[in-house]
Amino acid sequence: MYHLLKTFISIYSIIGANYKIRKFLLIRVIILSGAETNTALPRIIGGYDADIKDFPFQLSIILKVNRVADSFKGAAVIVSRHAALTSASNIAFVHGGLVRSGNLYLRGNTSKWLDDKDGCDHQIVRTTLHPKYTTISMDYNLAVIKVKEPFKAVFEKSIPVSKKHYRYRDDQTVTILGWGKTSINQKGPTAVLKYVDVKIINHQKCYDAYA
Repeated sequence: MYHLLKTFISIYSIIGANYKIRKFLLIRVIILSGAETNTALPRIIGGYDADIKDFPFQLSIILKVNRVADSFKGAAVIVSRHAALTSASNIAFVHGGLVRSGNLYLRGNTSKWLDDKDGCDHQIVRTTLHPKYTTISMDYNLAVIKVKEPFKAVFEKSIPVSKKHYRYRDDQTVTILGWGKTSINQKGPTAVLKYVDVKIINHQKCYDAYA
């Protein structure tokens, strides 16, 4: 987790001035995205409904059956016209098979992953896991997704990249996004994207508690 936090924060930390939420911690966007894995579904407790207009870089990963969304597989963020960033743990369980089937998509332009009307779907053609990622330590938990159709809808924008030497501050308030659980008893992801503000914990304290 320590290496993952360090990697993400050094790449993507601040949202541009045109967005309402200017300071952002991408690692939490992806970890709390609510991917349907064998582990417990992550949660966003006390969150608020998010408008895609304020977070146009946000994507859901969906499996389509008969041309409509069938199940939610996680979340990602746009980093270029044909690429998105997610966590390796989000995509590892669909890496290969479902991609080759042609039924796995990234859905943008909407806050609702089930939105077959306004959502813009982009077929996933390739996924690349970080070469150092392992399920044992969960370090280097990164993956890049390549899509066939470019991201070009009104609310499909690449997330701005922070400066190379940007460093976040302990106790700095940041925003997390996701479709994760909002209560303990909830069985699946939320229908609408959620956000909540949290404070960054010191690296060493986090490492000592969870490494």
